[in-house]
Amino acid sequence: MFSIAHIDQLQTIWAPIVDSDTVYVGSLLVVSDEGVKPLPVASGAADTTNKNVIFGICVGTNNRTPVYNTTYMAEYITDATPLASTTEFAGVEGPWNKYNHCAMACVAIVDPSTVIRGDIFDGATGTAMTVATVTIGAAAAKSCTCDGIGFPPATTKMSKGYGTVHFRSGGNKGSYRILDSNASKALTWDKALYTRCVAGDTLVAVNGLRPIGLSQMQIGTEAGYIDGGTDASTNYFSVTVHRLDLRTAGKEFCEFRFNTCHFDPKRA
Repeated sequence: MFSIAHIDQLQTIWAPIVDSDTVYVGSLLVVSDEGVKPLPVASGAADTTNKNVIFGICVGTNNRTPVYNTTYMAEYITDATPLASTTEFAGVEGPWNKYNHCAMACVAIVDPSTVIRGDIFDGATGTAMTVATVTIGAAAAKSCTCDGIGFPPATTKMSKGYGTVHFRSGGNKGSYRILDSNASKALTWDKALYTRCVAGDTLVAVNGLRPIGLSQMQIGTEAGYIDGGTDASTNYFSVTVHRLDLRTAGKEFCEFRFNTCHFDPKRA
């Protein structure tokens, strides 16, 4: 899920949930209709089709008895009509009536300076990025062929340097390189490694994200994770990466901030 990695001053507020929607703790949120809902996946370059404005991250709910979803591995709350409701809620602060029996989310407000930490998965919560094994390494240490890196589809956004490979084992263990290639098995990069790759070295890669700087990011279902395996060439959020950590299988994460375009509903 997502969380705040760094912010100058954290502000949290309570907000109602969009009618009949479900919000998960750790989901990125937008305001819609009379409440908040999970941020939809990006559509268009920098989400210029949807033009959603980032609002915050859910950090809690007003369920008196917490409920947990094993698929998304998070607590959640589902809106239902307050009319004659017997559901017990508690903990709401601020201007909201504490006795209106309304499902609400506690939201940490996000602005362009907020650094967010997001888990990286491959197409589903809890699915780690595919680990590939080198079969051939070039003598110049600027390319290798592997048994399949697992990018769906094979032609992803690599040609302009929007993707990163990390070596998990071998003579270059711990190294990160920005990919130039867009093939799923033949990988190339500009800066030479310390030594050439050899058969048996292992590596992992993510789409869209660079180790630092301007990147293209897509999110997963219910706005709960970064999807590192999807094509980020056409539909993506524009983000600036502060830290990309691909060292541990199943615990890959990225710390980033949304670029200012995502806070302007009038962008082109």
